[in-house]
Amino acid sequence: MSNNSEENNYKGLSVKEVLESRRIYGRNEINQEEKTSLLKNALRFFSEPVFLLLIGASLIYFALGEPRDGAVMLVFVAFMGSINLYQEWRTDRTLEALRNLSSPKVTVVRDGEKDIIPSEELVPGDIMLLSEGEKISADGEILFSDGFGVDESTLTGESDIVWKLASPSFLAERHWRLDHCYAGTNVITGRSVVRVTATGTATEYGKIGADVAAAPDRPTPLEKQTRRLVRNCSGFSFVMMLLVVCATLNNGSNFIDAALSGITIAMATIPEEFPVVLTVFPCYGRMAHCTPQRAYTKNPIG
Repeated sequence: MSNNSEENNYKGLSVKEVLESRRIYGRNEINQEEKTSLLKNALRFFSEPVFLLLIGASLIYFALGEPRDGAVMLVFVAFMGSINLYQEWRTDRTLEALRNLSSPKVTVVRDGEKDIIPSEELVPGDIMLLSEGEKISADGEILFSDGFGVDESTLTGESDIVWKLASPSFLAERHWRLDHCYAGTNVITGRSVVRVTATGTATEYGKIGADVAAAPDRPTPLEKQTRRLVRNCSGFSFVMMLLVVCATLNNGSNFIDAALSGITIAMATIPEEFPVVLTVFPCYGRMAHCTPQRAYTKNPIG
């Protein structure tokens, strides 16, 4: 029996059944993380210890009657913050474009006719027709398989091809079943007819995403180490400022000159480059992605 005749054996859902299933289960989408507003991003950046120190120093310059130096420092702070916000905005746009590219079209059978629909419109009960090179957009039970091999590394971490069969009852007890395919995985070779059993957050891929989204937002080890380093450097700068102020006063200078000298030495020892280095450059790193080529292996079942 040819592949086409096998695919023609399935009638699929009717329009009424699709609408009813979508009403019950919703669209085939994983809930996206709520976007952070520009104002919240700005407040987060400027609440970093280094920024607070620089802003505090600029205010001290204004209080001591040196508005030019205070304005220069505020411009410098605004410039660094603008770089950070721009890189964050550009990264979010790129990631959004990648998400749009990862929403493929799917061939389904509905009312006995083949149709190509966006993956978001899949509902449980749909009949998907999968072939080599396609991304699987929902969990489903395999009804027909012809040399069907899948890359499930996004779920299991294993790069080997997983060969799928229709209803292999002797292996049905495994969690990652060989008679099922899963959302987020890719078809490496072969063809298959699949009945959708789960969509959206009900899929195994969606459950992983929900667990990740529910994880508490804690600072990374790099952020903790950076804050500790900034705190230590700030303490050192404060001590140096006091020593310079005392030494300048001891030499007969007035208090304002001594205070300005102390602030100058403090600013020279504060690591103000950290916000740029540790925020801008990791933005470029987030865009770097390399997928190694995998060698095809011979179908051990066939």
